[in-house]
Amino acid sequence: MTARILPEQFEDLAPHLSWALPTEYEPRAMRANRPMADIRIFYDAMLKRMDEVKRMTASGTGKVHSWTVAHHPYHPAFVTEVPYTLVLVELSEGPRAMGRFDGEALAIRDEVQGAFIQREGSTDLVFSRTFD
Repeated sequence: MTARILPEQFEDLAPHLSWALPTEYEPRAMRANRPMADIRIFYDAMLKRMDEVKRMTASGTGKVHSWTVAHHPYHPAFVTEVPYTLVLVELSEGPRAMGRFDGEALAIRDEVQGAFIQREGSTDLVFSRTFD
């Protein structure tokens, strides 16, 4: 008898467990080396189950995982806002979130706090450094 890896209601996803790799880079490499038909089968199976995925509320606190400075606007509406810093934060609860950084001199593992800021026609997730 083998140990159950997935909860019973998700057993139909067992053929796709080879995609469950320990780092975010390994699935990327797998996608790069798989035919599009295999990728489509995987995503079709996963996407139809998205309504069953657990949603969570996060505190917004975390540590900087990575960051970059954008010097080119990705949309004409942002042409007056470059350069700006985009930050990838590992939230205290585990998942990662990406947003803008409001501040100067950012370093990996800096502690930050996120907040949703209302803008004209949209809402931005903006992180700022927390101080002890």
